[in-house]
Amino acid sequence: MISVPAHPEMWSANDEWAGHVRRYERQQLVATLQAAGFALERIECYGYPLANVVSRVRAKVYGHQLREKRRAGLDVNELTDESGSDRRIETRMWRVFASWPVALAMVAFWHLQRPFLQTDLGTGYIALARMA
Repeated sequence: MISVPAHPEMWSANDEWAGHVRRYERQQLVATLQAAGFALERIECYGYPLANVVSRVRAKVYGHQLREKRRAGLDVNELTDESGSDRRIETRMWRVFASWPVALAMVAFWHLQRPFLQTDLGTGYIALARMA
């Protein structure tokens, strides 16, 4: 099982923050898995519609943080070493995230994305493959 970010045109500060190297289109991911000797069993595009909105907000926040780190003199390797480890935003929001209204909303969004899993509207792909 592999999860990758989708759609190269969606590249943003989110990707740099997370340590991503690239984003994939569906056919590119399928071809990459097959070239590596895997037989694809299933592929879904997840995150629509909630992640599409949240990623825009996060890109602005992480873009600001990355500019500050660059001003402090961190190079690309140091930024990569730190990627995905700064959880200050999530930590500050934990009480909100853990509340029953937000948990209920997340379940609703999870159900809402289900009809769109076979489309390419989301922000990431999850693929299940086995060795051919």
